[in-house]
Amino acid sequence: MKKIAVFGFHGHKNSGKTSVMSRVITELSDRGHRVAAVKHTRGRYSTDREGTDTYMHGKAGAELVVFSSSVETSFMVKEELALKSILNIISSIDIAEIVLLEGYKHENIIGINVGDKSEWSEADIHRVVEDIEKEIDVIDMLDRLPRLDCGKCGYSNCEEMARAAAIEEAKLQDCSVRSTIRLRVNGESVELSEFPADIIKNAIAGMVGSLKGVEDVEHVHIEFSKGEDP
Repeated sequence: MKKIAVFGFHGHKNSGKTSVMSRVITELSDRGHRVAAVKHTRGRYSTDREGTDTYMHGKAGAELVVFSSSVETSFMVKEELALKSILNIISSIDIAEIVLLEGYKHENIIGINVGDKSEWSEADIHRVVEDIEKEIDVIDMLDRLPRLDCGKCGYSNCEEMARAAAIEEAKLQDCSVRSTIRLRVNGESVELSEFPADIIKNAIAGMVGSLKGVEDVEHVHIEFSKGEDP
């Protein structure tokens, strides 16, 4: 599953968290990024309303209720989910590359204390957006590494190398086991070491190269679903 950038905004009540986060979302969206927003509260609140069809479904015992219309799809899980589970769901539906959180003060994430500033200028917002974009660059680099954390490149793990590559202190080519194959099964990335990667690449290249009309095999993209058309 592809890793996504996660940033949190926290602060005391009425500190302006929602306003600052909304401004950051607007700028990220204007720059072409896909953003997901998660709001957390300690109170016992629900966005569902008593008397609606979805409310009745949940009251009847459904643990997950989905409301879908021509303009919106809402997933309502009838219990509190851990942040890790929420992020896994967001990643699995591949609808965002950045997740911004409001209210998760004690989670182990990159956090921004909105209360540190009495008033946020446009320059402050720009700096936050640029920090988020740097994290996106790191994740893009990491997605091109095998994530085997072998240490052969001189870094302790692949994420450390990705951070160095993002600021041009290292090159992805320095990874001696980096595969030229990217394999995804059921929507999740499967990391390949050099040996299986070479077997798959050579087998596919050999079969495709023997097909009529194919001369040089430089790039191959294959997608299929078991038992049905892709």
